[in-house]
Amino acid sequence: MLDKSHGKQENIAKKCSSDYSEAELLAADPRLVVLAPFTVSPKLEKNALKRKIAQWRIQIDACYPATEELNEAVNIIGLLLLHRFRDLNHQEIIDMLNLDLMQSRAVREIYQMGQIEGEQRGEQRGERLVITRLLEKRFGKLPHPLLMRLEQATLPELEHWTEELLTANCLDDIFKMQ
Repeated sequence: MLDKSHGKQENIAKKCSSDYSEAELLAADPRLVVLAPFTVSPKLEKNALKRKIAQWRIQIDACYPATEELNEAVNIIGLLLLHRFRDLNHQEIIDMLNLDLMQSRAVREIYQMGQIEGEQRGEQRGERLVITRLLEKRFGKLPHPLLMRLEQATLPELEHWTEELLTANCLDDIFKMQ
């Protein structure tokens, strides 16, 4: 996206760490519009910020015609806005940038990883609840150490113990050392 040459990186670093105005930043390189959040006060009134963000989005669209570069630029400015304006939430930033984060491959991958992790947690929690209910129904109140063991168990352990429950005569038959 941005030129990766050493001189360009130094130039960007200088601009990020200085007190350049938005106009000075854009005069140096219009593609630096992604750093524009650093040029306004974090206490800027929300409506004024919305107007600024709308201007920045137009400039980003003009500076980054390639879809992948455009997505990267919008993601960068979105992250900077979230960092700089902590009273805004993700949805407000998305709305202000007229952005669908799901268009970004990285965001889609993170979302899918979160979905998979959530499904695994849900499956494990469900298995834990089922075996706990069945054990209590069959053997009465469970001892605290056993409840702790169930809480820390992996999904394969929970599944194995649920199968063992079908033929077990006592708790020891189910939770014997494997």
